[in-house]
Amino acid sequence: MAKPLFQKLEEGMREKDVLAAAGQFAYLMLTCGAETGRVESSIDYVGRALGIPIICHVTMTSILLVNQDSGRSYVVKVPRYQVDLQMVHDLNHLSRQLVQGQVDFEGFQMEVERLSQGVPHFPLWQQYLGAGFVSMAPNLVELAPLSDFLLTFFLGIFAHFLNREASRFMVPPYLAVGLSAFVVAFLTNGFYHLGWGQTFEVLLISSLMPLVPGVALTNSLRELLGGHTISGLVRAVNALLIAASIGGGVMMANLLFKALV
Repeated sequence: MAKPLFQKLEEGMREKDVLAAAGQFAYLMLTCGAETGRVESSIDYVGRALGIPIICHVTMTSILLVNQDSGRSYVVKVPRYQVDLQMVHDLNHLSRQLVQGQVDFEGFQMEVERLSQGVPHFPLWQQYLGAGFVSMAPNLVELAPLSDFLLTFFLGIFAHFLNREASRFMVPPYLAVGLSAFVVAFLTNGFYHLGWGQTFEVLLISSLMPLVPGVALTNSLRELLGGHTISGLVRAVNALLIAASIGGGVMMANLLFKALV
């Protein structure tokens, strides 16, 4: 017996809403630093919990979701990436709650929408403080003096600030990172020339630590080990381009400072 028209429409709308919410969930996970294998497995769990067998295929530029029963598909374009591991953690926790029945579809949909608003998990002062502490760590290798610790602390904060502000106006991330590395390296040369630092190499490397693409390199290795060769290579090339931008900015700053001095 054929289903009533209103029932078909209701089921179609629910299916569309589930695919849209799952697509937004996958988009947030991928753009915030999760590897493709984790995104695909998470969508599989989400689809099972919602009663719709979803096949998810993830590339570095798009996400494809297909209902295995009806064939309805949903495509999400991925324009750019960022690193927000706290967002990945929150999304993983949300998927576990959905699977365990602690939240229903409406709650899942509302939480995904809230997370997609881009509200920062940590205030700016905590982000800058973390960048400063990260910059101080390499000084422990040679037990640099206290003055170098303090100088790299503030230079690391300034590097994070420059990269954050430059990324708002420069769409290619390589330009923002290269400009930030250039300014920080030039300032490091100046401070060392004035006698404010004692170990130039360690001082320079420490100041650039907030710009290093460590998460991107780690994810590329995990992608390759997980059998996702294409996405792993793309992530590796992206990380190498960022590293090359940092190196280019530092080299230009050193040459310019030597020419001026």
